[in-house]
Amino acid sequence: IPGSTIKGVIRTALLDYIVEKFGINEKNIYKLEGEVFCNENKEDPKKDILKALFVSDLKPINYKLKVIKPKNRPMKKRDNNIPIVLECLVDGEFEGEIRIDTNLLKNIKNRYFEKEPLSIELIEKSIDRFFSIIHSEETKRFRANHPKYEKGLIKIGQHAGAGSKSLNSLRKVYIKQLRKEIDYQTSIWIDNEDNPLGWAKIEF
Repeated sequence: IPGSTIKGVIRTALLDYIVEKFGINEKNIYKLEGEVFCNENKEDPKKDILKALFVSDLKPINYKLKVIKPKNRPMKKRDNNIPIVLECLVDGEFEGEIRIDTNLLKNIKNRYFEKEPLSIELIEKSIDRFFSIIHSEETKRFRANHPKYEKGLIKIGQHAGAGSKSLNSLRKVYIKQLRKEIDYQTSIWIDNEDNPLGWAKIEF
C-alpha cells in the first residue's frame, strides 16, 4: 500500500478536524489546505507542517487476493451491474513506518497546531472522528454488510468512493449524469456478498 495513500488519509482527517475545531469558512479546498497546513505561508509548500510527517510504503506480511465482479449499489434504485472484474485484497496485514520529525516540527510555526501539536495521538483522534462520520453516513444511505465501526477503521483505494476522500463540512460531489453537486456520493461498490469495498483498519 503506497505511503502516499495513508498520508492522504491522514491529511484529509487532520484537515477536517482543524476546519471543524476552528470554524474555518474558506470554501476553496486548495486555499484551505494552504491556510491550515502552511499557516501564513499559504503559497510556500516548504512550510507545510506535514513535511514533518514521514509515511513509508506498507509491505505485506500476509495477504489473500480474490478475483471478484463487484456491483455498484445506488441509494434507492437496483444495483448497476456494470461489467467489471477486479483482483481484490480480501484479507491481510501490511506493515510500514510512520514517523514525525520533531526537530523539523519545531521550525514550522503553525497557529492551528499550537495547543494540539502534530502527534500520533492527534492523527489517531482525527482519523477516528472523520471515519466514524463516513461510516455513519454510508450505513444510513446504503444497504450493505457494513463492518461494525471500531477505532482505526479507514476507507482507501480506487473504489472507496468520493465520500471518504472529501471533507465532511465542505463536501461537494459532482455527478456528471445529474450535472450538479450533492452532499455525498450516490452509490457504493460492493462485492458478491454485499460487502462494501475499501474498508481497512490502521493501527499505530
